[in-house]
Amino acid sequence: MMKLLLAAVSVALCACATVNQPQIGTPGYLKVLKAKKVDPVTYARIATGRVLGYGDIRNLAAKGIPGKMIVPYLKATRTPYDYSAKEINGLVAAGGEDVLVNYLGKAAGIYMQDEGDV
Repeated sequence: MMKLLLAAVSVALCACATVNQPQIGTPGYLKVLKAKKVDPVTYARIATGRVLGYGDIRNLAAKGIPGKMIVPYLKATRTPYDYSAKEINGLVAAGGEDVLVNYLGKAAGIYMQDEGDV
């Protein structure tokens, strides 16, 4: 009787362990990008953690993606984004928010600083 009870408890525990596995879904920021119909190439770059080009960033701004969503991604790439005043103005014209424009205005200097003139 004890062996039968032990077997039943073992089966129940195993069933619980396999049924409650967490589901990995699409991150929320990718859902936002898809809903805003961001260019598929830009979407793919972000989904795979790639560096964005000027066209990608302009596309995000034009699609109404908030600067507070774009800037953390750009920071995470640790890339010296270096755009001309004309390009920065183009981002403003596309709808780029202040937080994005301000970040890109100083981003070149953040990651291009010499460390001990090496």
